[in-house]
Amino acid sequence: MSRKFSLASLLRLRQIGERQAARAVAEANQAVRAHTLQREQTLQELHGSANDPVDSASLLAIAAARSAGRSALADLQALEAQLAEDRELAAEAYRAQRRGVKALEKLEARHHQAVQHADLAREQHLLDDLAGTARERTRQ
Repeated sequence: MSRKFSLASLLRLRQIGERQAARAVAEANQAVRAHTLQREQTLQELHGSANDPVDSASLLAIAAARSAGRSALADLQALEAQLAEDRELAAEAYRAQRRGVKALEKLEARHHQAVQHADLAREQHLLDDLAGTARERTRQ
C-alpha cells in the first residue's frame, strides 16, 4: 500500500474551493448587512422629515421628495432581497464544497489507518519471525 494518499492533490484543490466559497459567503453577508443599514437609514430619513408645508409649492416639493424616497426605499428592498438570494446561493455552494472536502478527508483518514495497520502487521510479522528464529536457536 502506498504511504502517500493518492487523492491528496484533489483534497487540496477542494479545500481551496471551500475557502473561496466561504469567502463568497462572507462577502455576501457583508453586502446584505450594508444594504440593510442603508435601507434603515433611508427609512429614518423618510420619517425624520417633518416639514410643514407653507404653500402649495412646498407641499408639492415635500410630496415629490417623499415619493422619491419611497421609490428609493423600494429599490433598496428589492436589492436587499436579491442580495439575500445571492447569499443563500453562496451558502449552498459552500455546503456543497464542504461535503466534497469532508468525503475526501474521511478517505484520507481511512488511508492513514490502513497504512498504520499495515505497518503494525508488518512489525508483528517481523517480531513473530524473530521469536521463531530465537526459539529454533535455543532448541539446537
